[in-house]
Amino acid sequence: MKPTIEKLHQNKICLRVDNLGLESWIGGRENPTFKLIISVLANISEMERNSLLERQKEGIAIAKAKGTYKGRLKNTTESAEQFLSKYSGVVNYLNKKNPPTIIEIAKLTDCSKNTVQKVKKYMKN
Repeated sequence: MKPTIEKLHQNKICLRVDNLGLESWIGGRENPTFKLIISVLANISEMERNSLLERQKEGIAIAKAKGTYKGRLKNTTESAEQFLSKYSGVVNYLNKKNPPTIIEIAKLTDCSKNTVQKVKKYMKN
């Protein structure tokens, strides 16, 4: 079983799955049917995740063959100056006397909130 469910069981907490009509505890003991079904679902989930990653790798390989892959080259780094120069609009908004919020800057500059936060971090250094 998964660690979260094991932790619940250690604390004698019953997990109920309404759409399957199952409970992890019956009469103060672990339900073997629940354990079996959770185990099967966990294995199916793991197989699906592996399948998804495989399809993703195939898609990247096809994109690379077509020359349309836009991923960053491995082991490349970008200096703070290079990064800040790419996002000069964000820098301009952050340098204002009363700058907009991070979310507003992200909308105004058409970039993510995380990018704005990263620019702000680089500007402090």
